[in-house]
Amino acid sequence: MSTDNVVKLTKIGFSVKVEKDAGKEANIEDEDYEKAGAEIVTAEEAFKSDVVLKVRPPMYNESLGKDEIDALNANSTLITYIQPA
Repeated sequence: MSTDNVVKLTKIGFSVKVEKDAGKEANIEDEDYEKAGAEIVTAEEAFKSDVVLKVRPPMYNESLGKDEIDALNANSTLITYIQPA
């Protein structure tokens, strides 16, 4: 997620949580997300959100010690790209 999108979402009333170091590959620092209005959280905290946006499909997450699907709340919505096998 870009920092511009964080700004847009927070302006319309959403609280945005970004997993620590999630923007590294896109050269977006945690501080940039914070300046845009996001809260930096652990993977566990991020997956407890009502809506989870992910660039990559759900996978086994080392820091969680389980599949990301299993880390979601029962009523969470996951929005992601799917890569067919």
